[in-house]
Amino acid sequence: MISRKRAAWFIWLSHFDMERVVSRLLRYGMLVCVSLAAVGLMLQYVFGPQAHLAPTLQARSIPSLLANDFRHRDAPGFWPDLLIDATIAILMLIPYLRLLTSALYLGLIERDRRLLAFIGIALLMLTITVLTDLV
Repeated sequence: MISRKRAAWFIWLSHFDMERVVSRLLRYGMLVCVSLAAVGLMLQYVFGPQAHLAPTLQARSIPSLLANDFRHRDAPGFWPDLLIDATIAILMLIPYLRLLTSALYLGLIERDRRLLAFIGIALLMLTITVLTDLV
């Protein structure tokens, strides 16, 4: 006999809609990115010509991208650069979160170990790409 809590958990899992979760993740991720980019570009316009978007695109990982901004935090264009680079970082993390969500769904609800193994390999490669400079 299963407890009420466990029965409620099974009922919730049976009605879990993965497409809704992924679509909300993508939608709200893009809304956050557009908002950060808009604020960063407005600050870029307000600060005027003394602030410029630093050439941080040579950074090949999220930590190095944001570390470049914090090294120049005394510069007049620190906040616009940080917001634009945070937008780029979030855009890089959205596919990672989507894969992580799919892995949790497949592991906990569907229990499809073969597909979970493939997603695990993709997550490992994406983790190496996003967090390290080994591209």
